[in-house]
Amino acid sequence: MSSRFEILRPLEEDTASKLLLVRDNKRGDELRLRRFKTNKPEEIEGLQELFRQLAPLQNPHLDRLIDFGSDKDGFYTIVAGVLPGETLTEVLERGPLTEKEFETVARQLLEAVSALHEDAIVHGSLRPDYVRISGKSASDWQVTLQNKSAPTAAPPPNNGRTAPPAAAPTFTLLAASCMKHSPQDPPLTAVS
Repeated sequence: MSSRFEILRPLEEDTASKLLLVRDNKRGDELRLRRFKTNKPEEIEGLQELFRQLAPLQNPHLDRLIDFGSDKDGFYTIVAGVLPGETLTEVLERGPLTEKEFETVARQLLEAVSALHEDAIVHGSLRPDYVRISGKSASDWQVTLQNKSAPTAAPPPNNGRTAPPAAAPTFTLLAASCMKHSPQDPPLTAVS
């Protein structure tokens, strides 16, 4: 990472990566930098290929990738600044979603996942803390899927065809318990 970026503060850390708020000294923007905790050449090569696939994606429901690369400390990505709003986890702490809220979140998440799958990219975990919601009510909510877990690309082409990811997980986006419903309603199931 060049001296172009000034670290402002850590945002979060897990076993795979560390997320930092940084300032781009060239443009003056605040951005998020995720440093993956690997310096193994084969892992860095895989991440570089994946992020080459992600870079051209333009979808309002996905994090905007600005840059990625590797340096002496490992692999990093730089994405747009801190997203507005709150996580789905924070929203659910106030209580279950209404049917309209659930439909809004599910529809926008499915649009994001569809955009990834069209390019044979599997997001990985889809957890409530990876989902940001901004807006005052469900009718104006903007839902964004953050790139917190490292997505994976589908296997390389086989005889000119891209093989579907054989072991791709089924994504359970939201549990029915996230939604308000009455006892007279039919049983709810998760969107998968």
